[in-house]
Amino acid sequence: MKKNTIYFALITFLSILIMVGCSDDDKDFSDDNAFPPPTLELASADNLVGILGAETKVQATIESESGIRDAYITLLKTTEKGYVEIDKNKRIMIPVEGQPKTLEVNVDVLINSDDITAIKIVSINGISKTAEQIIKVTDIKNKPEITFYGNVDYSNTVSTTTPLRMRGTIINDCDIQSISFVKFINNAEQAAIEYNVGAETDKQKINFTQMIPVENGLDSIVVRVKNIYNGYSQRTYKINNVVNVDFIDFIINDETFVTEQLKEDAINQVLASIVSASDLESVSFASKTNGTYSAETTVSLPPDTYNEASVAQNLFVTTELQAFKFTIKNKGGVTVSKEFIVKSFDYKARILRDVIMSTDPDDNSAYIALYEDIPVFGKAIAETKQDRIDWVLTKNNTNAQPVSPHAYGADINYYNRSKDYLWGFNTLTYMFLSSRRGSLNKSQIDLIVHDSDITVYLYTTIIVGENYNIPKASRRVGDNFNPGKIDGFIFGWGNHTHPTTSPTVVDNYAFGIGWIKKVVTKENGHHEMTLDIIYPRQDQRAMYNDSKIIPYSPYPLQ
Repeated sequence: MKKNTIYFALITFLSILIMVGCSDDDKDFSDDNAFPPPTLELASADNLVGILGAETKVQATIESESGIRDAYITLLKTTEKGYVEIDKNKRIMIPVEGQPKTLEVNVDVLINSDDITAIKIVSINGISKTAEQIIKVTDIKNKPEITFYGNVDYSNTVSTTTPLRMRGTIINDCDIQSISFVKFINNAEQAAIEYNVGAETDKQKINFTQMIPVENGLDSIVVRVKNIYNGYSQRTYKINNVVNVDFIDFIINDETFVTEQLKEDAINQVLASIVSASDLESVSFASKTNGTYSAETTVSLPPDTYNEASVAQNLFVTTELQAFKFTIKNKGGVTVSKEFIVKSFDYKARILRDVIMSTDPDDNSAYIALYEDIPVFGKAIAETKQDRIDWVLTKNNTNAQPVSPHAYGADINYYNRSKDYLWGFNTLTYMFLSSRRGSLNKSQIDLIVHDSDITVYLYTTIIVGENYNIPKASRRVGDNFNPGKIDGFIFGWGNHTHPTTSPTVVDNYAFGIGWIKKVVTKENGHHEMTLDIIYPRQDQRAMYNDSKIIPYSPYPLQ
């Protein structure tokens, strides 16, 4: 009995040894015959033409007796070393639950770069063996591009009395396969109207015209386009209103421009759009001066005009222009006249050339009031125009310095330099005066014609170019100019708090440019300055003169 027990124990021990000897640690997983990698079979094509910005479907079946642990898709590009993964951080991980022996792959892959030359799908099984398949991207095409006639994607009004003529252009770098027009009535999609692409000779650029029956409740029309590689685009044409009568809509592209910003003494172009239910018959134009309209002249329409047109009418503008009008007729017998009242203009800027000012009181030219008939004068006249003065040219040792009367008491030094020029004054006006600005360029300044040119030039050159916020800048004295120091400076009209008020609040609204051409020192030590000045036509001093002050302590002027 004891002997049998020993035999039984020995047999059990040998069985355990055999089991341990057969553990995974002793298996040779490198043997692909015994432990094969997964199999990966493509269900989709192994080469394709991609559509930039669109998704392409990747389908495959993965199988492995060892179970499937991971699977992913990644994008490749071609280099001189062959295929290279574009971005491993953007791999598309395929969901795997547990470690199934079979996995069906059905993934949409976005073609987001024209560098892509292949798509790789990779599978990893439970014993870390891999399989992969390459799908070649032989070419990448763009999605179809849809533009509507006049680049306008809506109609304000359409009529049930006349079909809507939809026109536009579709461009693609491969042939267009189909175009459909889908109406939405009360937000419900209707049956598509198919366009006859087969009748087009050039299928990569199609200028389409499609008549769309109009019904009450029509919200929009969606144009859907597909190319031969199933690249798809759509664009929506909105309908704002449906009526049951014939009509004409006339829309000025920029009504603010034509009523407030027409350039004086220049040819201006008035741009407008016309939409009619029935086809257009004629458009005419007339302008009004001195209370009377001119004879109407015919406005030329493009040869392909039907029920809509873009109009570009040239108009020479003088300040006598009071209004203008368009008269439009359609073939349904409807006539519409549209009048536009001109409220203001973009005036020609005022330009003063070779203005001479002097710090010497005996020269009677130390004061300037830009909106006076004689802008430069001496003290006797200045005393009668105290509320019109823009700046005073003062002597500062060996320099000539423009000073706003508002700044006469900026400190004791300014007071001492200014009081001889302003003694007896009881009204002191404000003006913004910059230092020399190196970014100002005389040749560019000489190109300025209209008030708006000043605004644009200073915005781009100073406000943006120098990051100098002149509308909020508190500076009431100009630079020190002398024979060796000449250049351009900026001046402006606006509002400034009283010199004794804190904090300082500034709002400068309108600006001009001064260009110092030369400074000559006289024998008596005073300075004569010659400059060009360009500034707005309208009287800015009258508009922005609320910041004028009276003399204040401790800086008397009496």
